[in-house]
Amino acid sequence: MLDLFVGYNHQTLDTSSHDMSSFQTPQGAFRCTVLPQGATNTVAIFHSDVTFILELRILHVAKPFVDDTAIHGPASCYENPDGGYETIPENPGIQCFIWEHLNDVH
Repeated sequence: MLDLFVGYNHQTLDTSSHDMSSFQTPQGAFRCTVLPQGATNTVAIFHSDVTFILELRILHVAKPFVDDTAIHGPASCYENPDGGYETIPENPGIQCFIWEHLNDVH
């Protein structure tokens, strides 16, 4: 499971929306320049962005929901008849299903 919790802070608002998102604090007036988390429609906008980024992986690897994304593991553990697991040729200490899953996460 991945949590893209900083995504809202990286989605900039159009400059025409800055003044519409202003608010008062004891330190003075502030205005949002990034997508304000919890505001109306920001969840839909952010989910749409995440879906666009992951669209090639959604059906077989990733299942995004707003800022959380589940990553499916391989369908097989590549278990050998002797009870062990198949390893990658480049490094016999790494099992194939772990290698595949880490590549999907990457």
